[in-house]
Amino acid sequence: MSKPEKLEIYLLDIEQINEHSMAVLEEYRKRRQIPWQQYLHEEDWQRYLLSHTIVELIGRYKGYWGANIEIRKNSFGKPYVYGASTYYNISHSGRYIVFAYDKNQIGIDLEKISSWAPEVMQSCYTQGEIAYVSSADGEVRDCRFIEVWTRKESYLKCLGTGICEEMNEIDTLAKKARLPDGKACYIQTMHREEYVISICGNGGEYRLRLVELQECVKQASIFLNFLEN
Repeated sequence: MSKPEKLEIYLLDIEQINEHSMAVLEEYRKRRQIPWQQYLHEEDWQRYLLSHTIVELIGRYKGYWGANIEIRKNSFGKPYVYGASTYYNISHSGRYIVFAYDKNQIGIDLEKISSWAPEVMQSCYTQGEIAYVSSADGEVRDCRFIEVWTRKESYLKCLGTGICEEMNEIDTLAKKARLPDGKACYIQTMHREEYVISICGNGGEYRLRLVELQECVKQASIFLNFLEN
């Protein structure tokens, strides 16, 4: 049996990003002419800036795409790099941003564990998922509720549709699921403090590796120097 391919999940803690790093990323945004967005809260702008610049920079640094990349969105709003053979997906919640790249379609979702919502579960979860969540109590039940939600979100983001009306027909408890076209996809879940991360891909099962990017972002000028030389 072949060994699962390694997939790196990049994690950013926005609370650890200093002003200099944000200034460097803002400079890159201007060079790339990434649209500035108006946000009510500063942390929302930071998430936007980090999501749209670091993902591009690392993608270029690793050779996934060239300098003149064009970000487009499908009919459901999922972004992709036009003409590239590498896909990516992003999610954020609370203090963290996560993203990943792969040669196959992927979806990733990050959520902070919070109190379960029975009304959401009744309308969005399958009977098996409801039983899985309801069989636990307290913090374990809350965690299971978020686990299932992130698995559903990652599946739908891999599919490229986002939240849909048929969420209660999509069973994500098994590691291996099926996309509408019959292709197999694999859903895997990991934990980071009080957060849950799930990733879904149609390229097979992954060996997940969490990569923390605080040091890389603190030295974001290295990326710009690399791209300029």
